[in-house]
Amino acid sequence: MMKQFIGCLKNPTVNTPWHLNVLCCLENLSYNLYTHKYLSNVDLIGALINVADRRPSHPIHFEDMDPALCSKLESHLVMYVGVMVISHLALTKAGLLPEQLSSQVEFFLGRFLRNVDCNLLHKWMVKSRGFWWQDIFPAMRLVYRPLHYTSLCSIDLLCFEAGVLSLQIILSRDSEMQTLIKQGLLDYLICLPWHISEGLEAHKRAKLLLEMVGSRMPLQPPSLNNIVRAKLAATWCGLKEAMNLDCRQLMGICQETAARPYKGQIQMTI
Repeated sequence: MMKQFIGCLKNPTVNTPWHLNVLCCLENLSYNLYTHKYLSNVDLIGALINVADRRPSHPIHFEDMDPALCSKLESHLVMYVGVMVISHLALTKAGLLPEQLSSQVEFFLGRFLRNVDCNLLHKWMVKSRGFWWQDIFPAMRLVYRPLHYTSLCSIDLLCFEAGVLSLQIILSRDSEMQTLIKQGLLDYLICLPWHISEGLEAHKRAKLLLEMVGSRMPLQPPSLNNIVRAKLAATWCGLKEAMNLDCRQLMGICQETAARPYKGQIQMTI
């Protein structure tokens, strides 16, 4: 199957909407950590980056959007989904991403985050009646990875910011907001800005995200258990593991970590 994906992405005669379909398939596959050893392929990652640099063909059309803006939207979507694939792959050991492509990956992520038009992607999300997220956990997992270690590479940091951006886009619609609540993730969203150093772009995005959510629904203080889980997720074990901890385990881990030197907030230079 990887050969078919790579072939489609490398084929210049394939329409951009097909490229976008392939990238969406890859993003869905990347939600499962067990697929990462197959997706972290030099040819696949290289094709993913290169397809984003091509001129869009057959752009998506909306009645109230001029053709030039439609072309820009399609280019944004291709890059956005490609960035999400790479961000999910970076959740596992950084070595899974092809080392020989690290500079290209870093440039690709940084360029998108510097130039992204969030308002344009919000418009697409609101208007895309046939496209919705039934699971917000993969996006939330991107922003709850332990990032306090000094050995972090810049790709990890860029992927973290991409995760915050992803939540901004996904939660543009009320249906996804309800999914967030049903999955028990609202408290973790409220806690998110607390774990990012002020003054960083990711902190600004997280606060804007919380303001957007707060303008559409009343927000209550998180439960004490979830505040502790969010802290552990951000600095120790990641979101999935933290959410699965019961009260006894929480107490044990808190006692253990209290004896260690405090590492502080996530320190990032993006």
